[in-house]
Amino acid sequence: MRRCHLCLWITLLGAVGLGATGGQAALPPLAGELSGEIRVRALNGAPALVWRAHVQPASDGGLQLVATVTAPGLELRVAASQPADGAPGAWRVAEGALDLALWQHSGAAAAGVTLPPDFTVTGTVQLAGGGTLENLRPAGVITATLQGGRAGSEAQGWEVTDIALAGGIELGSEGSITLQTAELRAGTATVAGLVARNIVAEAAGLADGRIEMRRVELEVLGGRVALAPFAVDPATMLVRVQAEVTSLALKDIATLLPETLAEAKGRLSGKMEVRWSPTAGFEPGRGALQILPDEPAALRLAAAPGFLTQHMPERIFLLPEKLGMLARWFAPKNPAYENLRHIELGEQSLAVEQLKVELYPDGPDGVRSATVEVTARPPAGSVVEQVSFTINVAGPLKQVLDLGLDDRARINFTTK
Repeated sequence: MRRCHLCLWITLLGAVGLGATGGQAALPPLAGELSGEIRVRALNGAPALVWRAHVQPASDGGLQLVATVTAPGLELRVAASQPADGAPGAWRVAEGALDLALWQHSGAAAAGVTLPPDFTVTGTVQLAGGGTLENLRPAGVITATLQGGRAGSEAQGWEVTDIALAGGIELGSEGSITLQTAELRAGTATVAGLVARNIVAEAAGLADGRIEMRRVELEVLGGRVALAPFAVDPATMLVRVQAEVTSLALKDIATLLPETLAEAKGRLSGKMEVRWSPTAGFEPGRGALQILPDEPAALRLAAAPGFLTQHMPERIFLLPEKLGMLARWFAPKNPAYENLRHIELGEQSLAVEQLKVELYPDGPDGVRSATVEVTARPPAGSVVEQVSFTINVAGPLKQVLDLGLDDRARINFTTK
């Protein structure tokens, strides 16, 4: 088969156009091949696309076309047919594969999405689909599947592994492109040292071009988090959504706060806001978590000398201190002091009656803050019946994780 000249290609397209628009001219039994190279300006920085089109007569007098597009990390082969009587033709993706690692930034640029400079994604997307061809305009569905993908940003401190994707887009004859449905699953996601598992996200396209996230669920800290349905604009990728938190395990939270808790048990539930952007990554929002009353809760503090006893005198002076030695003779030891010292050194566990965490990011003063309220009881026989302390945190919530061990935290403390 010889390479077709440009005039032959023009004649071919004209003949196809006549047949597609109901013209009476019969399609000529043409056969030929065209090839070339093209750079798509919207795919900023993408390699050149090498294309090749092969045309041959069909048995019914129409035409058959096989077009291929190749580039580093891209293989696409589409077969199409056009009947001679002007009826709608058909097309299908015979082969399609896209290496995400080579096309991540170009694809994001075309979609108007800004990715972190060190963002990486790996995996090969397999393409399939088909539809009708009328007036040289394709209509139908293209599906995409991915197995074993991986994505992350070291600078933002997150990574997602074992990504599986299944979705489809609808091509309208007028040139529109609409997301049908998509389902994303991931084995694990690590964000700032926090590991989530069994992640599921289901989405669908909206008429205005936004993507509706109908279901987002994941397992984390021994419990489960489910996001309320929300819509996101692919051009900005800004997410702000309410999350319902169920049965987070205090023992798993304790491992994230080694400077604060030596061990803990019990579970927290509640609601909080979650935000994400391509530039800032994940951020916690306003919310509140409380301990579940139906499961016994306890905690043991990490050793922090003075954490509790700084608010309690070691001795009780019955006489004025100015009396010197005489005052000391009549100053018995404070029985509660020793109990509190055992608690603050992590030598004694506390049975938790109330634990409440409230987050107030971006408050009126423009700083992130949180409040932690704890009411607990030492073991039976202790002089101290109850220990209650409230920790008010001022400053970046991501940086202040030590209960009372940071100068940006203020403690209100009471005992009974």
